[in-house]
Amino acid sequence: MEKNKDVRVFMLCHKEVPYGLIDNEIITPLECGAAVVDNDVCELKDNQGEDNISEYNFFYLEDTAMYWIWKHVNDCKYKGQMHYRRRIDLSRIYDFDELFRHYDIIVSEPIYLHCTVREHYNERHIMNDLLIIENIIEESYPEYKETYETYIANDNRIFSSNMFVLPTEEYNKYCEFLFEILDKYVDKLGMKRDKTLKNDIREYVQYALYQKEGELPNEEWLTYQMRTAAYLAERIFTMYVFHHFPNRFILPYIKMEESMEY
Repeated sequence: MEKNKDVRVFMLCHKEVPYGLIDNEIITPLECGAAVVDNDVCELKDNQGEDNISEYNFFYLEDTAMYWIWKHVNDCKYKGQMHYRRRIDLSRIYDFDELFRHYDIIVSEPIYLHCTVREHYNERHIMNDLLIIENIIEESYPEYKETYETYIANDNRIFSSNMFVLPTEEYNKYCEFLFEILDKYVDKLGMKRDKTLKNDIREYVQYALYQKEGELPNEEWLTYQMRTAAYLAERIFTMYVFHHFPNRFILPYIKMEESMEY
Protein backbone atom coordinates (compact mmCIF):
# COMPACT_ATOMS: atom_id res chain seq x y z
CA MET A 1 0.00 0.00 0.00
CA GLU A 2 1.38 3.37 -1.03
CA LYS A 3 0.92 6.18 1.47
CA ASN A 4 -0.30 9.62 0.45
CA LYS A 5 2.73 11.90 0.70
CA ASP A 6 0.66 15.07 1.05
CA VAL A 7 -1.75 13.99 3.81
CA ARG A 8 -0.53 12.19 6.92
CA VAL A 9 -3.05 11.45 9.65
CA PHE A 10 -2.20 9.25 12.61
CA MET A 11 -4.41 6.95 14.66
CA LEU A 12 -3.15 7.35 18.22
CA CYS A 13 -3.29 4.03 20.05
CA HIS A 14 -1.71 1.98 22.82
CA LYS A 15 -3.40 -1.43 22.67
CA GLU A 16 -5.25 -3.86 20.44
CA VAL A 17 -8.99 -3.24 20.12
CA PRO A 18 -11.78 -5.49 18.77
CA TYR A 19 -12.76 -2.92 16.15
CA GLY A 20 -9.18 -2.72 14.85
CA LEU A 21 -6.92 0.12 13.80
CA ILE A 22 -7.01 1.92 10.46
CA ASP A 23 -3.94 1.73 8.25
CA ASN A 24 -4.58 3.07 4.75
CA GLU A 25 -3.34 5.66 2.25
CA ILE A 26 -3.66 8.60 4.65
CA ILE A 27 -4.06 7.06 8.13
CA THR A 28 -1.19 5.37 10.00
CA PRO A 29 -1.34 3.90 13.54
CA LEU A 30 1.05 5.53 16.02
CA GLU A 31 1.65 3.95 19.43
CA CYS A 32 1.61 6.34 22.39
CA GLY A 33 3.72 5.97 25.51
CA ALA A 34 5.93 3.31 23.94
CA ALA A 35 8.86 4.36 26.15
CA VAL A 36 6.81 3.35 29.20
CA VAL A 37 4.79 0.36 28.00
CA ASP A 38 5.42 -0.96 24.49
CA ASN A 39 2.50 -3.20 23.52
CA ASP A 40 3.88 -3.43 19.98
CA VAL A 41 0.49 -2.73 18.43
CA CYS A 42 2.00 -1.03 15.38
CA GLU A 43 5.32 -0.30 13.74
CA LEU A 44 5.40 3.45 14.39
CA LYS A 45 5.97 4.56 18.00
CA ASP A 46 6.24 7.90 19.77
CA ASN A 47 9.66 7.10 21.29
CA GLN A 48 11.40 6.83 17.92
CA GLY A 49 13.96 9.55 17.28
CA GLU A 50 15.85 11.59 19.83
CA ASP A 51 13.29 14.39 20.25
CA ASN A 52 10.31 12.81 22.01
CA ILE A 53 8.43 12.95 25.31
CA SER A 54 7.11 9.39 25.27
CA GLU A 55 8.31 8.69 28.82
CA TYR A 56 5.94 11.37 30.12
CA ASN A 57 2.84 9.68 28.71
CA PHE A 58 1.45 9.33 32.26
CA PHE A 59 1.08 13.14 32.22
CA TYR A 60 0.49 14.07 28.55
CA LEU A 61 -1.37 10.93 27.42
CA GLU A 62 -1.90 11.06 23.60
CA ASP A 63 -0.18 14.44 23.46
CA THR A 64 3.16 12.58 23.52
CA ALA A 65 2.21 11.37 20.03
CA MET A 66 1.21 14.88 18.97
CA TYR A 67 4.63 16.08 20.08
CA TRP A 68 6.23 13.33 17.99
CA ILE A 69 4.17 14.30 14.93
CA TRP A 70 5.13 17.94 15.40
CA LYS A 71 8.84 17.16 15.58
CA HIS A 72 9.15 14.30 13.10
CA VAL A 73 6.53 14.69 10.36
CA ASN A 74 7.08 17.78 8.24
CA ASP A 75 7.35 16.47 4.69
CA CYS A 76 3.62 16.76 3.91
CA LYS A 77 1.00 19.45 3.21
CA TYR A 78 -1.47 18.39 5.88
CA LYS A 79 -1.25 16.38 9.07
CA GLY A 80 -3.40 15.45 12.01
CA GLN A 81 -4.64 12.64 14.19
CA MET A 82 -7.57 10.81 15.68
CA HIS A 83 -8.01 8.56 18.71
CA TYR A 84 -8.18 4.79 18.41
CA ARG A 85 -11.53 4.76 20.29
CA ARG A 86 -12.79 8.18 19.11
CA ARG A 87 -12.67 8.68 15.37
CA ILE A 88 -13.59 10.93 12.47
CA ASP A 89 -14.40 9.56 9.02
CA LEU A 90 -11.98 11.08 6.53
CA SER A 91 -13.06 8.76 3.71
CA ARG A 92 -15.64 11.31 2.57
CA ILE A 93 -12.88 13.84 1.76
CA TYR A 94 -11.57 13.33 -1.75
CA ASP A 95 -9.56 16.50 -2.27
CA PHE A 96 -7.80 18.02 0.72
CA ASP A 97 -6.40 20.89 -1.34
CA GLU A 98 -9.88 21.92 -2.43
CA LEU A 99 -11.29 21.56 1.08
CA PHE A 100 -8.59 23.74 2.63
CA ARG A 101 -9.26 26.44 0.07
CA HIS A 102 -12.57 26.94 1.86
CA TYR A 103 -11.94 25.78 5.42
CA ASP A 104 -9.30 26.44 8.08
CA ILE A 105 -9.43 23.09 9.87
CA ILE A 106 -10.96 19.62 9.76
CA VAL A 107 -12.17 18.85 13.27
CA SER A 108 -14.57 16.56 15.11
CA GLU A 109 -17.88 18.05 16.17
CA PRO A 110 -17.81 19.66 19.61
CA ILE A 111 -19.29 17.90 22.61
CA TYR A 112 -22.02 19.86 24.39
CA LEU A 113 -21.51 19.71 28.15
CA HIS A 114 -24.23 20.17 30.78
CA CYS A 115 -22.37 23.22 32.10
CA THR A 116 -19.59 25.56 30.99
CA VAL A 117 -16.21 24.11 30.04
CA ARG A 118 -14.72 25.79 33.10
CA GLU A 119 -17.36 24.39 35.47
CA HIS A 120 -16.98 20.95 33.95
CA TYR A 121 -13.25 20.98 34.65
CA ASN A 122 -13.96 21.89 38.27
CA GLU A 123 -16.35 18.94 38.54
CA ARG A 124 -14.06 16.38 36.95
CA HIS A 125 -10.52 17.47 37.77
CA ILE A 126 -8.40 19.77 39.97
CA MET A 127 -9.55 23.34 39.52
CA ASN A 128 -6.20 24.81 40.55
CA ASP A 129 -4.70 23.48 37.32
CA LEU A 130 -7.14 25.42 35.16
CA LEU A 131 -6.62 28.50 37.34
CA ILE A 132 -2.89 28.25 36.59
CA ILE A 133 -3.66 28.13 32.86
CA GLU A 134 -5.89 31.19 33.23
CA ASN A 135 -3.05 33.01 34.96
CA ILE A 136 -0.58 32.00 32.21
CA ILE A 137 -2.95 33.30 29.53
CA GLU A 138 -3.41 36.60 31.35
CA GLU A 139 0.33 37.03 31.86
CA SER A 140 1.78 35.72 28.60
CA TYR A 141 -1.02 35.52 26.01
CA PRO A 142 -3.45 38.38 26.73
CA GLU A 143 -4.70 38.30 23.14
CA TYR A 144 -6.51 35.05 24.04
CA LYS A 145 -8.17 36.36 27.20
CA GLU A 146 -11.44 37.39 25.53
CA THR A 147 -11.65 34.08 23.66
CA TYR A 148 -11.00 32.18 26.88
CA GLU A 149 -13.72 34.10 28.72
CA THR A 150 -16.20 33.54 25.90
CA TYR A 151 -15.63 29.87 25.13
CA ILE A 152 -14.09 28.31 28.24
CA ALA A 153 -15.57 30.33 31.09
CA ASN A 154 -19.00 30.90 29.52
CA ASP A 155 -19.66 28.27 26.82
CA ASN A 156 -20.47 24.56 27.03
CA ARG A 157 -18.78 23.31 23.83
CA ILE A 158 -15.50 21.42 23.92
CA PHE A 159 -13.47 19.91 21.07
CA SER A 160 -12.52 16.65 22.71
CA SER A 161 -10.04 13.83 22.00
CA ASN A 162 -7.61 15.79 19.78
CA MET A 163 -9.15 14.83 16.44
CA PHE A 164 -8.23 17.29 13.73
CA VAL A 165 -6.29 17.87 10.51
CA LEU A 166 -4.48 21.11 9.69
CA PRO A 167 -2.03 22.40 7.11
CA THR A 168 1.38 21.36 8.41
CA GLU A 169 2.47 24.92 9.17
CA GLU A 170 -0.68 25.56 11.21
CA TYR A 171 -0.34 22.23 13.01
CA ASN A 172 3.18 23.15 14.05
CA LYS A 173 2.10 26.62 15.21
CA TYR A 174 -0.55 25.06 17.42
CA CYS A 175 1.85 22.52 18.92
CA GLU A 176 4.41 25.20 19.65
CA PHE A 177 1.69 27.20 21.45
CA LEU A 178 0.31 24.18 23.33
CA PHE A 179 3.57 22.79 24.64
CA GLU A 180 4.86 26.25 25.54
CA ILE A 181 1.80 26.77 27.76
CA LEU A 182 2.13 23.29 29.29
CA ASP A 183 5.81 23.94 30.00
CA LYS A 184 4.83 27.16 31.76
CA TYR A 185 2.26 25.19 33.75
CA VAL A 186 4.95 22.75 34.94
CA ASP A 187 7.16 25.72 35.83
CA LYS A 188 4.34 27.31 37.85
CA LEU A 189 4.13 24.11 39.89
CA GLY A 190 7.86 24.38 40.57
CA MET A 191 8.60 21.14 38.75
CA LYS A 192 10.85 20.08 35.88
CA ARG A 193 10.23 17.79 32.92
CA ASP A 194 12.82 15.22 33.92
CA LYS A 195 13.03 11.90 35.76
CA THR A 196 11.52 13.47 38.90
CA LEU A 197 8.32 14.63 37.18
CA LYS A 198 6.26 11.49 37.77
CA ASN A 199 6.82 11.50 41.53
CA ASP A 200 6.31 15.27 41.72
CA ILE A 201 3.02 15.15 39.79
CA ARG A 202 1.87 12.14 41.79
CA GLU A 203 2.44 13.88 45.12
CA TYR A 204 0.83 17.11 43.91
CA VAL A 205 -2.27 15.36 42.53
CA GLN A 206 -2.63 13.10 45.57
CA TYR A 207 -2.60 16.10 47.91
CA ALA A 208 -4.98 18.12 45.70
CA LEU A 209 -7.48 15.26 45.51
CA TYR A 210 -7.30 14.79 49.27
CA GLN A 211 -8.05 18.49 49.74
CA LYS A 212 -10.96 18.29 47.29
CA GLU A 213 -12.50 14.95 48.26
CA GLY A 214 -11.53 14.58 51.91
CA GLU A 215 -9.88 11.20 51.47
CA LEU A 216 -6.84 9.71 49.79
CA PRO A 217 -7.54 8.56 46.21
CA ASN A 218 -7.21 4.93 45.21
CA GLU A 219 -4.50 4.07 42.70
CA GLU A 220 -6.82 4.00 39.68
CA TRP A 221 -8.29 7.43 40.40
CA LEU A 222 -4.85 8.88 41.14
CA THR A 223 -3.43 7.57 37.85
CA TYR A 224 -6.42 8.96 35.96
CA GLN A 225 -6.03 12.43 37.46
CA MET A 226 -2.26 12.50 36.85
CA ARG A 227 -3.03 12.92 33.12
CA THR A 228 -3.34 16.63 33.83
CA ALA A 229 -1.60 17.93 30.72
CA ALA A 230 -3.95 15.96 28.46
CA TYR A 231 -7.06 17.35 30.15
CA LEU A 232 -5.73 20.90 30.03
CA ALA A 233 -4.74 20.43 26.38
CA GLU A 234 -8.35 19.73 25.36
CA ARG A 235 -9.41 23.07 26.88
CA ILE A 236 -6.47 24.89 25.30
CA PHE A 237 -7.29 23.34 21.93
CA THR A 238 -10.93 24.41 22.24
CA MET A 239 -9.86 28.00 22.91
CA TYR A 240 -7.36 27.88 20.04
CA VAL A 241 -9.93 26.58 17.54
CA PHE A 242 -12.44 29.29 18.36
CA HIS A 243 -9.73 31.95 18.26
CA HIS A 244 -8.00 30.99 14.99
CA PHE A 245 -10.30 28.87 12.85
CA PRO A 246 -13.72 30.38 12.13
CA ASN A 247 -14.25 28.23 9.03
CA ARG A 248 -14.40 24.71 10.42
CA PHE A 249 -15.13 21.55 8.43
CA ILE A 250 -16.94 19.50 11.06
CA LEU A 251 -17.02 15.70 11.05
CA PRO A 252 -19.09 13.52 13.40
CA TYR A 253 -17.49 12.39 16.66
CA ILE A 254 -17.59 8.59 16.43
CA LYS A 255 -17.41 6.49 19.62
CA MET A 256 -16.28 3.08 18.46
CA GLU A 257 -17.80 1.19 21.41
CA GLU A 258 -21.24 2.44 20.38
CA SER A 259 -20.71 1.48 16.73
CA MET A 260 -20.02 -2.19 17.46
CA GLU A 261 -22.74 -4.79 16.83
CA TYR A 262 -23.45 -7.27 19.61
